[in-house]
Amino acid sequence: MADYKFSKKEVKAYIIPSLSDLDALVLYQKTGDEKYIAHIFFRNLGYFLNAIANSLSYYGEEFRYTDARDYVAEAYLCVLEAAKRFDLSQSNKLLSYLSGAIFLYLRKAIRDNECRFWREASFVLESDETEEESSVVKQKSEESAEVVFCDAKWLMEEVFERFKDELAKVNIHSIDEMHKLYEKSKGLSQAHKKELARIRRRIRRYLQAKRRYFFEE
Repeated sequence: MADYKFSKKEVKAYIIPSLSDLDALVLYQKTGDEKYIAHIFFRNLGYFLNAIANSLSYYGEEFRYTDARDYVAEAYLCVLEAAKRFDLSQSNKLLSYLSGAIFLYLRKAIRDNECRFWREASFVLESDETEEESSVVKQKSEESAEVVFCDAKWLMEEVFERFKDELAKVNIHSIDEMHKLYEKSKGLSQAHKKELARIRRRIRRYLQAKRRYFFEE
């Protein structure tokens, strides 16, 4: 996060003097003018940057994106959407609510990205490599696909072997069933869901510490 800093002049340009966060929220909900959300966001910029950093640290995903500005933009959109839903009659803990929205968004983005990775890796493993045209372009394409295939197969085999005992406890007995790590069936017990989440975190940390392999977009 330290790689991207706002100048004081830039921040002050969005802040409305003598306007509290709650008053700004009321004005936004009445008028729909986004300047009040910008006021809340930049008035508490350090707070929201900490919310981003804490969310990423919790999941061990500091490497998810390369540009801190991506996080700031996403956090702002989270605050904008969450402010529409916040009910002052129920609570006055606005900043906690908004930082919670950032946390939930990043958690979903991380899970969706990893789920997509495993599905794509499985697709590579299952893809039919029967096309054998003789053109140079086609040959280069197939060579590239073979490298991806080997990398994905190696990664999935290594992860499965390393965690097969733990995976068996959640009814995952083969590489083809790895997608069950992200199962969202309503029939799953809370204990089962917690165990799935625990194993996902263990796999992430293993790949980060042992192989320096990161799930990237």
